Amino acid sequence: MEDKRNLTQDEVKRLEEFTKICADFEEQGYTKKDLTGSIIVANVFSVAVLILAFALGLFVFLKFNEGAFTGVSDLLLKMGGNLLTIIIVFIALTVLHELLHGLTWSMFSENHWKDVSFGFMAKYVTPYCSLKTPLKKGPYILGTLMPLIVLGIVPYVLSVITGSAFILFYSIMMTAAAAGDMMIVFKILTSGVSGEDVLVLDHPTLVGSVMFYR
Repeated sequence: MEDKRNLTQDEVKRLEEFTKICADFEEQGYTKKDLTGSIIVANVFSVAVLILAFALGLFVFLKFNEGAFTGVSDLLLKMGGNLLTIIIVFIALTVLHELLHGLTWSMFSENHWKDVSFGFMAKYVTPYCSLKTPLKKGPYILGTLMPLIVLGIVPYVLSVITGSAFILFYSIMMTAAAAGDMMIVFKILTSGVSGEDVLVLDHPTLVGSVMFYR
């Protein structure tokens, strides 16, 4: 179970702070709703999104760029580049993915970057960015989806317009990388909680968040 993995000292500290924040909000009359999920399920979902994104993304791309490639092998060669290029670009985009979370959330949080924490779950080969303080639902969702928008959707549209298979490849990869973010937002939007006095807080060690409302 992912909640029984060995936590880093930073994660232990943030889990203690998280527990205190939850207790404080419940004392203020808020109801807490758990919206966390499994890291393993999130990773499996990412693979499913990757397959679906490649199938649909490639279909639409070729519809708009018919005849731009001599064949499947020509398209594949132009998509990712060589293995070293793929590794370097993917690592760089993964770092940028987490920075986009942090940058967007920090714009709305009280202490800005001091409220943002970065880490890496070695057991699941999963980097993460976590917000240590609660945010209003809208800004939280925006920060959660920002990497999907900036690194997935916008580059994909650009790839279709320009006919660039290279951009297409990485836009699809980063769309799949945002699968966990999609799950988090889906849980928030289907939580059944509405109203103005709603706050969302990242869980420091699990995928997802908790919601406070009253």
